[in-house]
Amino acid sequence: MKKNKIIIIIVSLIIIVCSSLGAYYFGAYSFYHKIFPFSASKKVIEENDFKQTAYNFIKLKSYNTPNYGKYGGIDFLLNELIYVEGDGSVYILKKKFNDKFTFKKVKSEKIPNNRDKFINKYQETYGEVRMTNFFGVRDIYIDKFDSEKNKDLLIVSSLDYDVENDCHRLAVFSNQFVKKKELELKKWQKIFTSKTCLDEDVHIDEKFPLSSAGGRIVKFDENHILLSIGDYAVDGYYSTKKYSQDLSNDYGKIIKIKINDSSSEIFSYGHRNPQGLFFLDKENIFSTEHGPNGGDELNIIYKDKNYGWPLATFGTAYYKYSGNHAEEEQSVSFEWPNEITDNSHSGFEKPIYSWGPRWGVSNLIVYKSGTIDKRWKGNLFISSLRAKTLSRMVFNEENKSIIYVEDILINKRIRDIVESPKGEIVLLTDQKGGADGYTEIPQIIFISKK
Repeated sequence: MKKNKIIIIIVSLIIIVCSSLGAYYFGAYSFYHKIFPFSASKKVIEENDFKQTAYNFIKLKSYNTPNYGKYGGIDFLLNELIYVEGDGSVYILKKKFNDKFTFKKVKSEKIPNNRDKFINKYQETYGEVRMTNFFGVRDIYIDKFDSEKNKDLLIVSSLDYDVENDCHRLAVFSNQFVKKKELELKKWQKIFTSKTCLDEDVHIDEKFPLSSAGGRIVKFDENHILLSIGDYAVDGYYSTKKYSQDLSNDYGKIIKIKINDSSSEIFSYGHRNPQGLFFLDKENIFSTEHGPNGGDELNIIYKDKNYGWPLATFGTAYYKYSGNHAEEEQSVSFEWPNEITDNSHSGFEKPIYSWGPRWGVSNLIVYKSGTIDKRWKGNLFISSLRAKTLSRMVFNEENKSIIYVEDILINKRIRDIVESPKGEIVLLTDQKGGADGYTEIPQIIFISKK
């Protein structure tokens, strides 16, 4: 009898443990993935797809990245793709002898942005996953500059935490690739921090609007870069201040930065959250930026011009912006509360194209090579997050207008886009989970001729 009782107890414990593990795995673990190392496959799997476009069929080769995560960026070092995760980890996509691919981690120090200290400070209040998702690298750029003796520089924009003053900002860091036995990086140098460090009090609803940071980088000339900086929702509604129209700070601006001495100047202002930046020449600097509910913009950037935000937008207010919580939606005004131009953008630099709601524009390129299709040469390719679409736009340089748009559904949130040395269009996708979870591993997608 005693032996039977022991067996029953042991069996009961086994059932309880298995049930608990099952509930955890299919419940909380499946929803958040817990940021455990084994939650994402380290094996790189190639997937192939084909799509029909207006002129041709294209081939899409997709490769899963090593980890879950948001943001980060891609660029090329010679013919090899460099991928920097949101947490600052640097990888090179390498082809193995069996024609398979792997992400090889590049030896590097941590980017000195105090990311871990920020997460530890605010995770209890706002959630570890939310802080982990949003605090990190926004973009990367690789090129040679005269001021650095023609060495390959890796330039990274990232959120940056000032521990002593308990505030955050956007910063730019640079590093140099060195070839030893394996590719390595030297010591990180901070070359820029945004003027005015932001503390918790500047934000509404006790949340950090870190997604409004901007952070795109392009080379302006052999000694300068341009950097886009978002307004961090300091827009006259979420805050009493309107940073984008205030030239005493760097927010809601595109900033010109000198590489060798870290000096900077405001290049343009009146921006909300510039997610894309591409330098074709000094007369054709393209930028994409998020509007409110609709009103995402494609702009040509001119020095010292005011692009209107938050006083002018083709977007409208979200329901909660109206301040009117009437039961019937029809009684609510959807006008953006700071709009002063009756949606005409009069008196400010106008976008050359603007989207309606549910688009979520991200980065862009001008496709230079025409390798995929010669008719694509010189076209703009603009990626989106919410719409999961790649838009091909024909640009009329004579009158600075868009005269044709073709939308190519990728069905993935697209975070970054570059052109490879071989003429492929290369995309970095973004996980489709929200701020508080991980539900999809980002991918690198190579688009080529079928």
